[in-house]
Amino acid sequence: MSQSRLGICETPFTWSRLQDVIQDGSLEALSTLGRTPEVWREYRDFKNSYILQHYASTVDYLMIQIFQCPCTTNNEGKKVHIKPDDFESNHKIIWRKNDFPYSVESGIEHYILWANVPLAEKDVERHVQKQFPNNTKDSLLWFVNPMELQSVPELWHAHIMANMDNNARVLDGV
Repeated sequence: MSQSRLGICETPFTWSRLQDVIQDGSLEALSTLGRTPEVWREYRDFKNSYILQHYASTVDYLMIQIFQCPCTTNNEGKKVHIKPDDFESNHKIIWRKNDFPYSVESGIEHYILWANVPLAEKDVERHVQKQFPNNTKDSLLWFVNPMELQSVPELWHAHIMANMDNNARVLDGV
């Protein structure tokens, strides 16, 4: 696996290699995952030229755009989220296709499961099975990056890999 620097992966991961890395689950193994140089540049450019120009932080962008929190503007004219009083007690689960997916072979889809509170493993499994009914572990993998690898550690999220070539089927709307 060729990786020139953290977060960039020149060679797409095969399903078999993803299974090995995710099953290992160590910081060392998971740190081999990354985006292609092109997707990494798109991510960096979007963050620098859009998010940080219009929002006070990446967290503000995600809270407003993903979790639909109300917002205000700061003294620099940038959007800042307003966390509702019931944010933690009103459990919210949001599925999205990753806008800047890891480097994986064609036929593998990368989704993000966002939650406003950390989820236990059994809860993630339940949500994955609900979103991908009638699928087997041969077609679905998921993991939560260790804190050291999280691009947004303030917001809990899991990465879900679906092998569409192994008949993974997702419910509509993701």
